[in-house]
Amino acid sequence: MKKIFLIAETPRAGNLGHRFLVSPQTPCQPAQIAAYCEQASKQATGKNYLAASQTVEQHMANGSIRQGKELLILHGLQTEKMTEQERANLARELKSLFPLLQELVRKEITWQKADQQLCLELQELGDWKREKLSALALFCNRQRKRKRIFGLVAGISVFLGAAFFLALQTP
Repeated sequence: MKKIFLIAETPRAGNLGHRFLVSPQTPCQPAQIAAYCEQASKQATGKNYLAASQTVEQHMANGSIRQGKELLILHGLQTEKMTEQERANLARELKSLFPLLQELVRKEITWQKADQQLCLELQELGDWKREKLSALALFCNRQRKRKRIFGLVAGISVFLGAAFFLALQTP
């Protein structure tokens, strides 16, 4: 299974507009992250991601307020291997992270220090992925169990094949 990482896009980055937040060791550049967010804003489930979105108020530097879309994306999943129930549970758990994201972007991040960084790597997103997404843990455990069983079956098959071959070679 590929590395699974959590991405957030928020329009509430102080006067900076939209910014991307990622879990630690996300193997992507800001342009890739932006492309993932663009895709997820149009379609909540893709081949390798699940996303949740909400509309929030974006306060502009000139004092005006407009509506903006905030996203949470779990990227690196093999969604075709997930059951419908697993996808639904994980989508529900992603949505439950929005209050934490609100707290993070409003009170925890000092946007002035973030300056012109388009993408911020934050430990909090890694913590949320690990601690708050139990449906993800269940899916990953199921996938690991399937790989172990497949490995065991493959190993037994090789052993039996070799034993059969040796039996045929013995007069």
